[in-house]
Amino acid sequence: MLLGGWALPAYGNVRATVDVDIALCPEIAINRSRLEKLRSELKKKQVEIVTSDSSESPVFAWADLENKVEGEFWFKPDGVPMKNEVLERRIRRRIGDVEVWVIGPEDFIVNALARSDRGPSHDQDALSVLMKSSIDQSISLDMEYLERRAKSADVSGLLRSLQRKLQTQP
Repeated sequence: MLLGGWALPAYGNVRATVDVDIALCPEIAINRSRLEKLRSELKKKQVEIVTSDSSESPVFAWADLENKVEGEFWFKPDGVPMKNEVLERRIRRRIGDVEVWVIGPEDFIVNALARSDRGPSHDQDALSVLMKSSIDQSISLDMEYLERRAKSADVSGLLRSLQRKLQTQP
């Protein structure tokens, strides 16, 4: 399923992003033969793996130099356990001619706040989802689930801070 900047338009403001973040089923990472098959398929398509792709790594980066696309495959996205509950909350969206799975809005917020490389753009992404959900009836956040996931990812304080910020905006 899509994460990060490519998933953001499903729930928040559109912003420029330099790479594609994709969460993959964790069984690929722990099953060495599946990981090797993924590597082999990428090489066939002349996609270069630019970081470690060991079974212990939560992510590996790749670059398709021909098409000028970079991305990351996440086996363990920050703050988002790849378990049934998260997978059941993802949604299908059409991007161009392709239908893809996109991380659910609550898990998007938690992932943005829990990222190890979190910066102002991630906070703004999470805030834009909270903001849009307060004015757009098509985006309904399950606040109980969001707060539980934020607590589990140890980002409850960050979430509350964004919620207060949202309340004080004109």
